[in-house]
Amino acid sequence: MPKNVRGKNKGDMEKFYKISNHIAKEYSLSLLNWAYHKLGDRNRAEDLAQEALLQIFAAVKKACDKGEMIESEERLVWKIAHYVWCHYLRQKTHLDKLVFVEAPEAEDESDFVREFADAQEREELKCALRKYIARLDFLQREILISFYLDRCLQSEIAERLKISVGMVKWHLFETRKKLRKELEFVMETGRDQDYVYRPKQLRMGICGQAVAQLDTKKFEESLVRQNICIACYEEPKNLDEMAGMLGIPKAYLEFDLRWLVEKEFVTEKEGRYSTSFLISTKEEQFGYYEIYYKLRRELSARIIDELCAAEGKLREIGFYGSDAPMEKLLWLLIYRFENYFLQKKENWVGSANAPVRPDGGRYFPLGFVREEVGVKAQLADFVKRLKAQNLGGEPGKFIEDVFNWSYNGSMNSDNFYWFGLYDFGISEIENLIDEFTPYWEHLHFMLCTILHSDFDISWIGEDRKDQLAQLVEKGFVRIEGNKAFPNFVIFTEEQYKKLIDEIFEPLAQNIESAYNKLKAEFERYYTDHIPAHLAEYRELKVNSALGDMAWITTIFAFEDGKLLAPENHLEREFLTLMYLLR
Repeated sequence: MPKNVRGKNKGDMEKFYKISNHIAKEYSLSLLNWAYHKLGDRNRAEDLAQEALLQIFAAVKKACDKGEMIESEERLVWKIAHYVWCHYLRQKTHLDKLVFVEAPEAEDESDFVREFADAQEREELKCALRKYIARLDFLQREILISFYLDRCLQSEIAERLKISVGMVKWHLFETRKKLRKELEFVMETGRDQDYVYRPKQLRMGICGQAVAQLDTKKFEESLVRQNICIACYEEPKNLDEMAGMLGIPKAYLEFDLRWLVEKEFVTEKEGRYSTSFLISTKEEQFGYYEIYYKLRRELSARIIDELCAAEGKLREIGFYGSDAPMEKLLWLLIYRFENYFLQKKENWVGSANAPVRPDGGRYFPLGFVREEVGVKAQLADFVKRLKAQNLGGEPGKFIEDVFNWSYNGSMNSDNFYWFGLYDFGISEIENLIDEFTPYWEHLHFMLCTILHSDFDISWIGEDRKDQLAQLVEKGFVRIEGNKAFPNFVIFTEEQYKKLIDEIFEPLAQNIESAYNKLKAEFERYYTDHIPAHLAEYRELKVNSALGDMAWITTIFAFEDGKLLAPENHLEREFLTLMYLLR
């Protein structure tokens, strides 16, 4: 062996013996007291303390072999002692539950000890970084998070915060000086999205039957409740972990946590808390938009083309509103076809399967993370990915429309059917359908009466004319002489049956193969994108994505120039409203 290698090994061994002897002398008694405090038994405490020393010596040996410095012996000793204690508890739990047919092979845990110590140090750095960032003022904190975590351009940050680009650069320089060590760590290890530097917001929706006083509305009033659920979504957390992640003292978390458990938004098991409903993020949504885009020609384009080709049959049915231009009728037809098609499918998880909630409603809560900052960078990456696949079309236009259009899902009540495109949760159509207040209940009754009286309003007395005026003002009807003509489509039962038999059913058979492919893609996607403790909701998530088929198809139809571009909010709200005369 060459002299320099032999000398290096000798020096390393001398260093190892020196450090080990010092640790044994300084910490043996402390480790024994620590172990006795944990176990309350002298013999088992000696075994535990001895195991801790062995693992500490193994870590020291590895560091010396690599020529690495041990900056703090005390930190190393107690980190590894903590690991040994956790490992002891884990082994004890496993042995209590398992019976081994053969004795398991002993493992060399020195590598894991070092990894554990490194992981602990990383956690301390993250914790320190969170505390430092929390102490920054709003402007510095927002600039720092937007630049490093959201990957925003400095010009974007300046525009949003209404300051100059030079001011953005100055704040970044000043905060970097303060946080240099911690920021270097974050930049080396990539984006740290597991920790809430900026509180996020959840927009809540439901799948099922609502009530007047939804708990989801009270949930949205509390930023703390929203971020508890975000923190506990991917995997269960205890109170200490939540307090560390959110930067909120435990005493302030406990009240909201109790409320969340009581209202069944969170479940508790052995001191660990898990979010009990599905949460969607922009990143996850991009994934299922991509699936729709890949199958655009096989599915959505075929629905659009075949509905347009059936225009002659459609007008022969003779329903009220059949004289409207096809570019207007197609809005409703796409939605109604999807509704018919999906209701045919077996094992459809919808509102009929929803549980009764503590507020009296029967629904599944659905959360959507509001991500307004950093979305441009995500959009750019997504569009670039679609273009690289040579799928055709204009991915940028598609994704722009996805985020510009909102909708309120499908609703029906008392023969009204509506797909609330554009106006999420604010349309007066929703108020009329739900009849939550006496005011809307009276308008609902008045409108139904008009529809069943062949639109004749001559029977209306003076005491009811105000209700008619309200319906006109809100865009539900228009008055011509003694007639109140609805601003939406009306089918008789016979006419609607013809629509299904002559147009919808042949189309349903023609897209069956493409639909099965779409469903299989979603099943694979959500197997990987739903947390383990929420696996039972995978089918609900798949069906929720499939339920967007009409919405996505209307976007494709709009891009192809097949749909009317509404000029005002009244026109667009009534595009998908339909009434079925029974």
